[in-house]
Amino acid sequence: FRSLVIIVIIILILLIIGMVAYHFLEGWSFKDSLYFSAISLTTRGQTNLVPSTWMSILFSIVYLLIGVAFIIYAISTTLGYYVAFYQDSVEKKAQKILTRIKQKKERKKPKWISWK
Repeated sequence: FRSLVIIVIIILILLIIGMVAYHFLEGWSFKDSLYFSAISLTTRGQTNLVPSTWMSILFSIVYLLIGVAFIIYAISTTLGYYVAFYQDSVEKKAQKILTRIKQKKERKKPKWISWK
């Protein structure tokens, strides 16, 4: 649980860094800067805001390389914790489904056919 909290904090820090940097480098409002940071970090990238100064373009390259890599890491880590947390219940449900399938096959099997 602690790792998930740390991941959320780092994502918030990344968003704040992007918001402040784009606000001062591009002169955008904090709202627009946060929007651009969030859209860019999630690799959606569909926005009408585009960095125009050399410094903001350079910042974007470094920021997005680091940020997108971390977001992907965060998603995979969160998924890993989710799978580990629910693994036992998923295995039990899968075992029940397999048992039902086997029972249905045995009921449908004609008695005069030998299955090996």
